[in-house]
Amino acid sequence: MEQPPPAAPVTVQVHAEPGASPDMLRLVAEVTVQPGYHVYAEPVPAGFTPLTIVLREGPAEPAGPAQWPPPERLVIEDLPEEFWVFHGRVSGQLLLRLTAPPPLVLRGEVVYQACTEFTCFMPAAIPFELQLS
Repeated sequence: MEQPPPAAPVTVQVHAEPGASPDMLRLVAEVTVQPGYHVYAEPVPAGFTPLTIVLREGPAEPAGPAQWPPPERLVIEDLPEEFWVFHGRVSGQLLLRLTAPPPLVLRGEVVYQACTEFTCFMPAAIPFELQLS
């Protein structure tokens, strides 16, 4: 069984911003990938997990997939797959359509798979909870 990374390779801060209309809300995830690590971006080959924001509970519905800036191409010698990754700091957002007015609580997680140049770790998730008034 693969060992987890020795220290948290990824940290996340999530906050909400108003959307274009009163029933829209933008979840923003500020992700920091520690030096020496990368996380995968879409598209990913089968068996790998991309960085994404997932809403698990709350009176809202995603109005599309999470949006991220353009990733970097990663070439791994002797592998035929093409990989796209993020390093350092990256900010993503998930646009939500509210199905109930505030006050409300939104729960979810930022999902990722961290790797070094030599090792990929199991996919992980960092949970978040936002209370909006």
